[in-house]
Amino acid sequence: MYEVKTISDTLSLVIDRWDDPGDYPNSLAAGPLPSYDQVCDIEGSITIELEPSDIEAMDEEQRKDQAHIIEYILEEIEYDLESVKITKWNTLRVNENQYTFDVRDFDASDWSTPVGAEAEYIPEFDDEPDYDIPF
Repeated sequence: MYEVKTISDTLSLVIDRWDDPGDYPNSLAAGPLPSYDQVCDIEGSITIELEPSDIEAMDEEQRKDQAHIIEYILEEIEYDLESVKITKWNTLRVNENQYTFDVRDFDASDWSTPVGAEAEYIPEFDDEPDYDIPF
């Protein structure tokens, strides 16, 4: 049917680290739960352009109805950002045949912390004293 072209795409994940304080009154639950990363937001926007031939192929009623065009574009967009599915879009701007959207809602249930994202061990910050220091 219509063809869309991506003009700009600045969408990026905002990752937050959840840390458990580990302060519980029950002695069986002493100590913190493991920390983990989670997707808390998606920043940025995406601008899409309809080809002029597609707009010309629409009948007069469809051309005047921006809601129809936006609905079609949003149905056609299958955007996957690092295994995060975008479920709802928000229309920011319409400029002739260019449409800019940002993310209103998303499903990050399939997202996981990328491999190799663990903090690097730095031996300089060990709590044990260094006994090899010459006097």
